[in-house]
Amino acid sequence: MMALSDEIYLKHHVSELRDLDEYVVKLWKEGQDRWCMRTHGMSSEDYYAGLDGVGGYGSSGRKPLPKEFQFKEK
Repeated sequence: MMALSDEIYLKHHVSELRDLDEYVVKLWKEGQDRWCMRTHGMSSEDYYAGLDGVGGYGSSGRKPLPKEFQFKEK
């Protein structure tokens, strides 16, 4: 069974995040991190940092969480 964060990450394109509630965006980010760890063996930050200049990588919504959605841990 897939984790809720995985389902949210796969369901929502990054461009949809501004229309979602904050807790859903946090789950999306968690799903993104889980996906990158499983697929690439590294955090999403490390993975996307290595993609500078690679054209089209964001077309599927697989791109870093925009800074406007990055929340500070309380």
